[in-house]
Amino acid sequence: MADGLDPLFGASAAAAAIVVFTLCVRAALHPLARAAVRGEKARATLAPKITELSRKHQGDPERMRRAMAELQAKEGASPLAGCLPTLAQLPFFFVMYHVFSTGSGAGDLLDHTLAGAPLGARWDGVLSGGPGLVYLGLFALIAAVATWTYLRARKATVPGAPGVTRALPLLSFGTLVTAAVVPLAAALYLATSATWTAVERALLHR
Repeated sequence: MADGLDPLFGASAAAAAIVVFTLCVRAALHPLARAAVRGEKARATLAPKITELSRKHQGDPERMRRAMAELQAKEGASPLAGCLPTLAQLPFFFVMYHVFSTGSGAGDLLDHTLAGAPLGARWDGVLSGGPGLVYLGLFALIAAVATWTYLRARKATVPGAPGVTRALPLLSFGTLVTAAVVPLAAALYLATSATWTAVERALLHR
């Protein structure tokens, strides 16, 4: 793919190939995303029942958790359904990380750059000049998407939901933390995937 994009992108062809590859992976996982959104909408319709359960079992957290689990199982509204797209793409991310961390099976991919920043390098090695700006721009994009996703998810959280469900919106910032410790190629994958997720969910929740 990088070779095919070389006439258009030159030294950044591998970076462009990563973006295209990521978009292909996310497009293939779109059915899972649709299923996750259906689950979220199902949970939203349970809000009145959940509120009633909260009042009924206010002094018994354990009984409240059991009642919540029974209700969600009955209605097919798993609180972890939204994690399916993320879990399904983990193998692709690990392949990207392995290739650009070790060079195994990468051919000359490690020689490619994005605006002068080596795809196999990490941000703490090139903080100054053009390469440093590439990382800062990437982090800014991921932070903006994570903040938007967090605020949107918090707004949609059902009152009285279990702690694990209320904490799920915070996972959006895990992408930013991960991008800070992986090679640029893997960070580019994360940025592209996070942006796809934000746009996809906005469209599916219209």
